Amino acid sequence: MPRRHAAMTGCVLVLTALTSTATPAVAHPLATGTTAVAGLRPPPGMIQALQRDLHLTEEQAHTRLLNEVRLTEVEAGLRAKLGTRFGGSWLEGAVAQTLVVATTNSADLALITAAGATGRHVQHSLADLNEMLKVVDKQWAPSAKLYVRYVDVMSNR
Repeated sequence: MPRRHAAMTGCVLVLTALTSTATPAVAHPLATGTTAVAGLRPPPGMIQALQRDLHLTEEQAHTRLLNEVRLTEVEAGLRAKLGTRFGGSWLEGAVAQTLVVATTNSADLALITAAGATGRHVQHSLADLNEMLKVVDKQWAPSAKLYVRYVDVMSNR
């Protein structure tokens, strides 16, 4: 579990770095034909880190980063459309080729699919999960050095 959490944290940092950097570079185009993000260059050492930590080839690492950037836009649009029903999102697959978006309303699943993502029906919205985390953090604050607490959107807990 800690390795998956660290990997997800790393992916978030990569997305932040890539979306704030727009310098030309040689990059592999996405399999879907998207070229808008093909000019982005990952930070130095990022490709090697992905190869080492996730056991990807160089091409897979480039593809993964490009997919993360491309799917970030899809996720943002769905997050806005779902509003309070948004239950979180995550990427699946070795090269982050599948965006999964959770919703508290099963009627939203068609909208999610139409946007190019995979939908999951969940019980709690992300806002509700974050509120629950605040309660737990407040209750367990005296022993903060002993526990790690976070919202796990994949398990909706």
